[in-house]
Amino acid sequence: QVAYSSSDAYSTTNIQKVRVSDMKFDLGIQYTQPFGKDKSLTLGAVYSPKMKVNGTSYNYTIVGSSENQGDTIRGQKFDMPNSYGAGFTFVKKDKYMFGADVLYQQWKDTRFFDNSEAFNNRFRVGFGGEYTPDAMARNIFKRMKYRAGAYVNNSYVKIDNSGYDEYGASIGFGIPMLDNRSVVNLVFEYVKIKPEISKLIDEQYFKFTVNYTFNERWFYKQKIK
Repeated sequence: QVAYSSSDAYSTTNIQKVRVSDMKFDLGIQYTQPFGKDKSLTLGAVYSPKMKVNGTSYNYTIVGSSENQGDTIRGQKFDMPNSYGAGFTFVKKDKYMFGADVLYQQWKDTRFFDNSEAFNNRFRVGFGGEYTPDAMARNIFKRMKYRAGAYVNNSYVKIDNSGYDEYGASIGFGIPMLDNRSVVNLVFEYVKIKPEISKLIDEQYFKFTVNYTFNERWFYKQKIK
């Protein structure tokens, strides 16, 4: 964006948007090892191969308050990177669960508009857990699910030839309904984005999410012996 302080001049903004539409597939494997009647360990891994996807780019120019659509270029190819992930989860039924996962994406080997230096490789680590004091108790606070987690990753996008790091942490609560099957989930999340160079602005925000997990047995077929 180019901005001028004079009232006789107009600020100019150039915008480029890219829309990608294609098919992509991932390969995964998972193994669960039970321990006794109520404990289990699950290990998993996933691989997403590098591929080219079809896209369309749109170029806009805004001069003052007027927007002019420029070029629309169809049939362009964009790279998606090799991606590797792995993780584990340990569960004790109706009591607790904890796990962690890692993700590595080779964005540095991809091209964007014939630019091979637009991205950094991305690495992400996350972990979290859930605890239920007493799943069969009458007290709702003992039947609630208490959750917490955190993650850290670096951005694959370069800004002024450098990237930024992102940190996040969350706490949550799963409030069971009277039937003990459906659950109202509350999540409080904090995220901080910190650029690698000091002249860019740090960003931090809080996010609150509410959702409802609906587990009614509408299509359960009863059998009479």
